[in-house]
Amino acid sequence: MRTHHKPLQQGFVSWQPDWDWLRVANARWQDGFVAISDEWQAFVGRRVEEDLHLWEQLAGARAPDALWSAYGKFWLRAVADYRNEYVTLSQIYAKAVSSATTTPPQVLQGAFLHCKAA
Repeated sequence: MRTHHKPLQQGFVSWQPDWDWLRVANARWQDGFVAISDEWQAFVGRRVEEDLHLWEQLAGARAPDALWSAYGKFWLRAVADYRNEYVTLSQIYAKAVSSATTTPPQVLQGAFLHCKAA
């Protein structure tokens, strides 16, 4: 009968993988996807405001020239916004991919400790 707590002997384990590199990469991927999601939601919110503003301008137009002017300004602004958002999201994607694929040296060193031959 055991009278005190003593950890059980697990025996010799021939291979214990060190998954720290995967945990770090997963955390970086998650941070990248959160940044992408935040940026996209902010962009959609801005575009919805612009779309609603267009309807106000169209409702307030007194002449066909004002109507066409509102449409023209709206589409020029929309193209510029989507182009800028494409560039911004591309930069965030590149940062997320590069940060998730580069692993710090100290994590890599820990991953190979269990793999060395005796």
